Amino acid sequence: MTTLPPGVTLQQIAGGPNYYTNNGFTSAANAGWDSANFFMIGVWEDMLITQSDATRWHDLGWNTAVALTGNSDLSVARANGISVIQNYDALLPGTGSETVGLLSQTTILRKRSTRRFSPDRRFQFITR
Repeated sequence: MTTLPPGVTLQQIAGGPNYYTNNGFTSAANAGWDSANFFMIGVWEDMLITQSDATRWHDLGWNTAVALTGNSDLSVARANGISVIQNYDALLPGTGSETVGLLSQTTILRKRSTRRFSPDRRFQFITR
């Protein structure tokens, strides 16, 4: 561990070091999300099809995919330890342990000059 500068102290993170385990989010916990060495870094609406894609993701430091494209192969994510957060209404074939959460879409009214409804994405972890 790196030595902290004088006068600097660390504070416990909100939810504690076992947040996912303690709240029943077993898919995320099993994927290592409670580890002090894990920090979610990834992309939104990208594709993950081949081992070459996964190798590139690892080279970039990406470990999480949110809303993969429909042609993505979840077995590639699973084999390479890449966590996936999927759209609840468009689960990809072969969904398994790589999927740690789901995006649900709710419609909320926002005050805008156009007075339209706008979609707002909400994220929920999977409990098993």
